[in-house]
Amino acid sequence: MSDIFREVDEEVRKDQTVALLKRYGPILGILAVLIVAGVAGWQIWQSQREAQLRAASDRYVSLVETLASADAGAVPEAVAEAELDAGYGALLSLRMAAADLAAGDATAAVAVYDRLAAGGTEDPVMRDFARLQAARALLSDGDTQAVADRVIVRLEPLSGGTGVMAGAALELLAVVHMELGDWAAAEAYLERLGELDLPGFGVQQRRGELMALVRDAQAAMAPEGAAAEDAAPAGDVEAPGADTGPTDEATQGASGQEGGEGSGR
Repeated sequence: MSDIFREVDEEVRKDQTVALLKRYGPILGILAVLIVAGVAGWQIWQSQREAQLRAASDRYVSLVETLASADAGAVPEAVAEAELDAGYGALLSLRMAAADLAAGDATAAVAVYDRLAAGGTEDPVMRDFARLQAARALLSDGDTQAVADRVIVRLEPLSGGTGVMAGAALELLAVVHMELGDWAAAEAYLERLGELDLPGFGVQQRRGELMALVRDAQAAMAPEGAAAEDAAPAGDVEAPGADTGPTDEATQGASGQEGGEGSGR
């Protein structure tokens, strides 16, 4: 009897399995095909992406070599033809600006940095770095007073942050205002730099040295008699125990002398 029931159960299971396959089989088959196609498509895309990155890397290296060669003037045209992506394009722009600075053409370097800062890259850190480098390029000519306004405009947006870029901007702003003779503003920027509490001994050491220069300049510019106004003149100060008039003995002696002269008369 048990064998009969077992056979019946097996037949029931087979019927249920066949029914499920008839109902869901096509759907399962489609899902399997989609999974296989998705995996194959992902592998193909990865392979194409790697090939594109290798090609972009090769173009970047070639342009860097061109930039380092004597034919550096051909770089702008080569860049336009290379069609570099945003990342490699930004890196190459930084190299081009550095080459312009090395050649003494700060104006061209500032133009490259400004183009990056204005949207030449999607990376906000790269844009901030370009602003900072543009300010440094402007200051490289040595005539701080002539470019002070242009430098301040580029650095002020960075000074409100809390990172290393903000610290560098605040330090440069302090130096610029020291060159302009605005010691109060320089002191304010250095105070803000100290509040950032940036890591690294060098930052705090430079800040301390600059603050000492600012304080010395402020002390030198103070009115000469300002410190003496709070104290009385030396001649008007009475020393402790000093005589303020003739002594009793001197007074008596003078009186006796006058009396003797009167009797003699």
